[in-house]
Amino acid sequence: MNPEDARQQFLLSMYDQMWNNMNRHINLIWQPITVIFTVIASIFVAESQNLNMSIIFVIIFFGFLVIGWFLAHVYDSSHWYNRNLVIATNIEKQFLRDSDTKEILYFFKDPHIKSDSIITHFKIQLNLGIGLGIVLAIYYLVKIFQNNLGFCNFLIYLPLIGLIISGIYVYQLRQNRINALADLISKSPGKQF
Repeated sequence: MNPEDARQQFLLSMYDQMWNNMNRHINLIWQPITVIFTVIASIFVAESQNLNMSIIFVIIFFGFLVIGWFLAHVYDSSHWYNRNLVIATNIEKQFLRDSDTKEILYFFKDPHIKSDSIITHFKIQLNLGIGLGIVLAIYYLVKIFQNNLGFCNFLIYLPLIGLIISGIYVYQLRQNRINALADLISKSPGKQF
């Protein structure tokens, strides 16, 4: 096999793997949902059993951590999807011609996606996580005011600590992923037409 044929075979194999990785990250993001709904079910059980408010606050704390964990997965999976899309597009540019923009598809020639782009599938997941976080925050506030707990007990602050830890972690991870993709796009712009 001559070097050019070996290169083409390698690129085609790599192209297939990029799409397999992209599909894996799309499918993977649904798996944490079970953990999120387990936390929600724990709150319902705690409510139905009239458990101590301290236990409910501990459950809410873990709820915020789990939602943060889920949102981190959404951002990370979105990054890997976008990363593989950039590589797949660069491989397409090796095989397609300028005339193929009209004969086959046009978007391989366009500039790469923005480094903070999120496809609709991941936006849906992101909004689910944010929505559940908002519902959990409202529930937390209702519990504080409903029980006239005041702000003396440390356990009242535990869910807030979980929310802050999760928020900071998710924000930092998101920024890291945006910067990593921007770096890839700038260093590997692909073949120019």
